[in-house]
Amino acid sequence: MYTFAVMFSFCRLISSTVPNYEDCQIPSIETPNLYKYILLPDHGIDIGNSVRDSIRFKVKASNDAHLALMSSNTVHDPLYEIVLGGWANSKSVIRDRKQGRALATHYGHVLNQNEYKTFYIKWSNGHIRVENEWNEKIMEWNDTSNPLNVTNIGVSTGWGSTGYWSFGCLGIQEQENIIFSKITEIILISLTVILLVIVTLSLRYLFLQCYRRNQMSSPSYTNKVDTVNTIDHYEEINMAIEIDIDDGVSQSPENDQFEYHEMRDIEQMSMPTSIQMIQEQVEQTMHQNTDTTLSVNHM
Repeated sequence: MYTFAVMFSFCRLISSTVPNYEDCQIPSIETPNLYKYILLPDHGIDIGNSVRDSIRFKVKASNDAHLALMSSNTVHDPLYEIVLGGWANSKSVIRDRKQGRALATHYGHVLNQNEYKTFYIKWSNGHIRVENEWNEKIMEWNDTSNPLNVTNIGVSTGWGSTGYWSFGCLGIQEQENIIFSKITEIILISLTVILLVIVTLSLRYLFLQCYRRNQMSSPSYTNKVDTVNTIDHYEEINMAIEIDIDDGVSQSPENDQFEYHEMRDIEQMSMPTSIQMIQEQVEQTMHQNTDTTLSVNHM
């Protein structure tokens, strides 16, 4: 029951956070084979306010897709430069200026000239992290000397490559960024609730097992069982007496009611010695159990 409730809440959360792409014109930019930054706001792409700290985009290029996190509206002022698929798509780096030295490096192919590749770049107080479409880290670097206040973003390609860039709709990208964190949160909550239910049921089962064992080993329970067994023995004895008497009566020809009762008395007087011994053993067992129970209670 709890599991279904958690899964229902999970589905409601997902449906409430999925972006609405209806009537959304996804902004795009084409960058030429020219190492010159094109600012996103100049092409109608709103990057939000100055405190925005992430951007998700897709790019299709053979090599050298550059993105600049700028502290102003010009590339001549301080900026962070992120190179994706440089050196013939063999290496990616993070720099603290245009054509600066590599401060973080990732080796391997990350671009494809025939297919869009998704990237997610986050920054906060000089800490820069580049991720792929599965939110796996590609590279990251922390500016501990002079963190920049990022207010603008530019993109470019060069060194024999042109680029096709695609960005999320206004307001949609922020929703996409928080969906992943919400999904992670609800999954963790679901797993916690399921684990608590399993632990609760397990403890309940163990408690019932211990309770039953204690009940069965208690003197009162043992005395009840012995009493029931004694009653069963007496019933068996009485049945044996009745059967023995009835057999004796049935063997005598055409007896009247008086003779029948007289013969039952005679048969009971002549009850087999084995049955009398059984009664004596049963009574002796009952006395022994009673004495044992009393001694245990006194202890």
